[in-house]
Amino acid sequence: MSRTGFVTQEYGQRKPASPGAILTLHPGQDLKDLLFRLIPSGVISGKIFDDDGEPLPGVLVEAFRQVYSEGKRSRTTARTVETNDLGEYRLYGLSPGRYFVSSVYPRWNRFIGEDDSPGSDPQGQGYAKVFYPGTADAAKAGPVNVNPGEEISSIDILMRKVAVHQVRGHVYNQVTHQPGVGVHLLLMPKTNTREWDFPNQAEVQKSDGSFVISEVLPGSYMLVSLWFDDGINYVNRQAVDVGDTDAEGIALTVVPGISISGRIVWDGRPSLEKDELSVMTQAVDISFGFHGQQRVAGDNVFTLKEIGEGTYHAEVTGMSKDCYVKDVKYGETSVMKDGFTVIRGEPRPLEIVLSSRGAQVKGTVSDADGLPLP
Repeated sequence: MSRTGFVTQEYGQRKPASPGAILTLHPGQDLKDLLFRLIPSGVISGKIFDDDGEPLPGVLVEAFRQVYSEGKRSRTTARTVETNDLGEYRLYGLSPGRYFVSSVYPRWNRFIGEDDSPGSDPQGQGYAKVFYPGTADAAKAGPVNVNPGEEISSIDILMRKVAVHQVRGHVYNQVTHQPGVGVHLLLMPKTNTREWDFPNQAEVQKSDGSFVISEVLPGSYMLVSLWFDDGINYVNRQAVDVGDTDAEGIALTVVPGISISGRIVWDGRPSLEKDELSVMTQAVDISFGFHGQQRVAGDNVFTLKEIGEGTYHAEVTGMSKDCYVKDVKYGETSVMKDGFTVIRGEPRPLEIVLSSRGAQVKGTVSDADGLPLP
């Protein structure tokens, strides 16, 4: 159920993030007197200023929560808005809880030829992402606690200009044996978390395959090239470090991916949730990069096709709830923790050991009155 000014809710929820109750209906049954207790939503509002104290319009402001996924800290976005002409923002419809607020100029529409984006100037300065109360370090962001129906105002952020640089180079398409016209580029910060930020990006448009990516903060990045042709998605990437000067002379080549043969080994009797298993990979060194699922054949073998060079984790879907991934080997080496690194000219067989001997922990959950809590 939803209503303006209240948190959207499922029947039976005790908290906004908890699951709702399961309703079982029998033929001809009428279920009446269902009661929803809607919680008033909260609001975080404020202004964004530049380093001269002037309001900044067109800034993207985000309210997010910190979560953990597979032991790694990440974040989930609750609401994103853009500042108006007075630099004001209003993050509305928030469930009660603990939030963090960030502000950044949006980058999704910045391509080659757009040198007059609002967050930069000809002197090589631009606005870095800032977390409330005014830090570029996400670990030092201050929490904002929102109670039901509460509006917290004056969460203002002062954005400061910092030195930014350019990444320049050329792309060559080895598949077409031509300069890489039409190749899309993403410059993504290297990270150990699974957070998503809008990356610096460009599309190669010049006939010689040259590109320029502007407004790049100093740091370590992965330059990812994306090119789709004839049903195949070619993904290549290259490490780029940006220091106190522009990074020039970057040579990126679009090359066909590598095929990795693999097999599933069962510890215990095979146990599937449905009819088959699938294997997919996720890049370790960038915050996105799932490769398409590959079906495991009846003889427990599979092939990962068009894998670019880089480090990956292998993930398996389709096994029953009693199963878990016991080990992953690339060649003779166990890569369960750190992932397997694909190097052109050195493909190795991938072996994934699945165990159907998973333990179970059973119990019940009750509320303060001792009643079952669904």
